Amino acid sequence: MSPRIFWARERPWIASGKHSRTGRVPASPSSRASRDCVRTGVGKIRSGDEPGRAASRLARFLDDHGEHDPLVDLCVIDEAHYLRNRETMTRELGRLARAVSDYIVLLSATPIHLKSGDLFELLRLVDEHMFDRRQAFDDILEANGPLVHARRLILTARARPSEETRDELERTLRDGATHPLLHESRQLSALIDGKVWMEDLTRPDVAARLAERLDRVNLLGHVVTRTRKVEVEERRVVRHVTSQRVPLNDDEADFYENVTNLVREYCIRRGEHEGFLLTTPQRQMSSCMAAALQSWREREAPDDEDEEWTETDERDRPLRTELTSRASELGSFDALRRRDSKYGVLREQLRALFRREPSTKVVVFSYFRATLRYLYERLGEDGIRALTLHGGHADKDEIVAEFRESQDLDVLLSSEVGSEGIDLQFAHIVINYDLPWNPMRVEQRIGRIDRLGQTAEKIHVWNLFHEDTIDDRIYTRLFDRLQIFKRALGGLETLLGDEIRALTQDLFSGRLTPEEEERRIDETAIALENRQLQEQQLESEAAHLTAYGDYILHQVRAARLLHRSISARDLRSYVTD
Repeated sequence: MSPRIFWARERPWIASGKHSRTGRVPASPSSRASRDCVRTGVGKIRSGDEPGRAASRLARFLDDHGEHDPLVDLCVIDEAHYLRNRETMTRELGRLARAVSDYIVLLSATPIHLKSGDLFELLRLVDEHMFDRRQAFDDILEANGPLVHARRLILTARARPSEETRDELERTLRDGATHPLLHESRQLSALIDGKVWMEDLTRPDVAARLAERLDRVNLLGHVVTRTRKVEVEERRVVRHVTSQRVPLNDDEADFYENVTNLVREYCIRRGEHEGFLLTTPQRQMSSCMAAALQSWREREAPDDEDEEWTETDERDRPLRTELTSRASELGSFDALRRRDSKYGVLREQLRALFRREPSTKVVVFSYFRATLRYLYERLGEDGIRALTLHGGHADKDEIVAEFRESQDLDVLLSSEVGSEGIDLQFAHIVINYDLPWNPMRVEQRIGRIDRLGQTAEKIHVWNLFHEDTIDDRIYTRLFDRLQIFKRALGGLETLLGDEIRALTQDLFSGRLTPEEEERRIDETAIALENRQLQEQQLESEAAHLTAYGDYILHQVRAARLLHRSISARDLRSYVTD
């Protein structure tokens, strides 16, 4: 029979284990998590069921089969940190899925704080007999301490082994053997009896072999594997970031001012707060003034995938009507198109680039579909061949493949739909034609080319925006002041989300004075520093878990050199062994 695998939704740490049956789990319907599982087709769920009824039916189905033979061979749960709280319905769903699975793998990229008990709760799903009591888990962490320290000594001794290091390694191993959980470990005794501290630790193969043997002694080694992104990447690509401010010409400055004044007048009439409603029209103009005016003139409906209007609420709909009805008063489309200073800079830079590197592929991102259409038209007129990617395309991969393989396409014009789920490592230049509020979105854009398989030693990120516009304000007050690109390069991008979202809401609310805005940015900078320290503390505590997966990484690199890929047999062997 072919394997039956249940996917509940590639993460650096992995917890896995074989099922051990302890009885039935009370059925508790879950909301979104259950609906995700319903879509996998596990269980006799009727496709026409309402979500709540389908969730209840799934829960009952899993509960009824909890004492029988496993329904599936392997249950894989991504974003497993959502299961850490035993009081949630999502956790209950995890327990139900575990009860009907022969094996389970939990995946997460979120740091798990040991002292909070989160990891303990997750490991209980993996092996509820071994991790039945919190005190037993704490004892395991205590016993692991010397093992992880010894492993670190072996790997760091490769550079400069000394007698002090060898003595410390011997003391550490002997100290570890005194712990009640390890004093009968034959593997640890073999290391000590073999006096491994006397081996040639400068040789990489010796160090790797000894580190692997210590991993096998580690009491969590059979259930937890941790690998950080920075250790997976053998060669970090250098990012070169350039930000260029383009001055507004008279036509553009007048248009920007006219739209801003229209919104302010509108807010005065309706008693609205202008800071709330100004943002989206200003962002549209900052992206492309001619395209913004054209979309208002044509009474174009907003695109669902773009965030032109969706970041505000229903209050902006009358404003959209106001802009479309008075578009002819705001400026001349022909003048804005003819004297488009931002596009002029883009065109000349692309022409110069293609003269130097005729086969180079360039990716240009914009939030707004109207901007993408405008750029496609203008670039075509100027002999620069482009392809667009936005919501509504049936297959993103087909678009990417066409762009990659075609000798006639120079530029990929992409909306936010292209910032996730596609690989563009065959290109090494990204242009942000407009800037998202959230730096994480920028990081996602850059991540399309800054990924494994990128052959260029340096990738180029070019931020292009008008002076004295909201994009200029975003860059100056957020990205530049908080050194967002530098932080992202340092691997801290995962810390930015919540703090930056709160800051941007305050900055663009229109309620703060310039002095208050400066103070608010400083507060955010301090908060980010604190978050960085917390992250370092998590990594320090995680040393008691198990060492980073260097052994696994060595095997991956060896397989890559031999041009091997992971086969179904490999996966089967990994699970069953």
